[in-house]
Amino acid sequence: MRDGQASYTSRFVLFLRALMTNSPETHIFHDPVAERLLSPLGRRLTHRRWVYRLMARGFRRQPQQLGFMATILLRARFGEDELARAIDTQCVRQYVILGAGWDTFAWRRPDLMDRLTVFELDHPATQQAKRDRLAREGFPAPDNLVFVPIDFTTQSIGVRLQECGFDPALPTFVNWMGVTYYLPKAVVEGVFRELHTLCAGGVSVAFDYADAGLRAYVDSRSASFQSRWRRRLMERVLRQVGEPFRSLLDAKTLPAWCAALGYELKQNLSSKQLRDYLPPEQMGPFVPRGLVYLALAHSQAHVA
Repeated sequence: MRDGQASYTSRFVLFLRALMTNSPETHIFHDPVAERLLSPLGRRLTHRRWVYRLMARGFRRQPQQLGFMATILLRARFGEDELARAIDTQCVRQYVILGAGWDTFAWRRPDLMDRLTVFELDHPATQQAKRDRLAREGFPAPDNLVFVPIDFTTQSIGVRLQECGFDPALPTFVNWMGVTYYLPKAVVEGVFRELHTLCAGGVSVAFDYADAGLRAYVDSRSASFQSRWRRRLMERVLRQVGEPFRSLLDAKTLPAWCAALGYELKQNLSSKQLRDYLPPEQMGPFVPRGLVYLALAHSQAHVA
């Protein structure tokens, strides 16, 4: 993300959510609010069948791209599924969305929203663009939704949360999707440590990450020219919009990595495992592929 500009990738995710909500082919994640936050052109495109057909035609040639989009939808479903379980099993009453982007949970899920205090943390530019669009579209912020502008690379999550009314003694669930790979690894580890220290009432963190093992494969001689070319093209595009990948985690050593930070790794789902996350009739033609894993880590309550 370039200085002073809202995130491009978060806008793309918003468009994808709206497009797939209006598509009969898949039912991975339902987001009827997303369309309302798009530009007039974006709204029209989400209702054009040719847009989906064009994408599907391209994906038949490059199925890994369809798999990447499946993971984007599944990570949203996974995070909120685990939140609902944590509310029932851990009495979670605080929900923190790190790098919230254009997330619409507060307006989509009244069934969960009335049991929580929700904190949305994101870069000030992205958050302000979202708030402006919400106001224009007539979506007032619920009283139990707190916007927390933050620069993750220079400001303390714990300090900003407590400044905005966060209660460290309450069990907390953190949704951290679509962010870790854009931050230096030291910053990612710092966030986990800070959440562990802050959340004396216990905390669960649902997050996704890019696996270092796949990059090693793609860079190897055994990988196809197409695989190497696609990865380098993606990295070039992300650099140009100011959102390059900065850190990768290792799926094989993730349990030990989490333990060193004070967490127990509860789930660590590869793209292959995610293919069975939903019934085929909900997944549709989307088959998860690629380097992104979905994970859940939990830190027990402790004395602050």
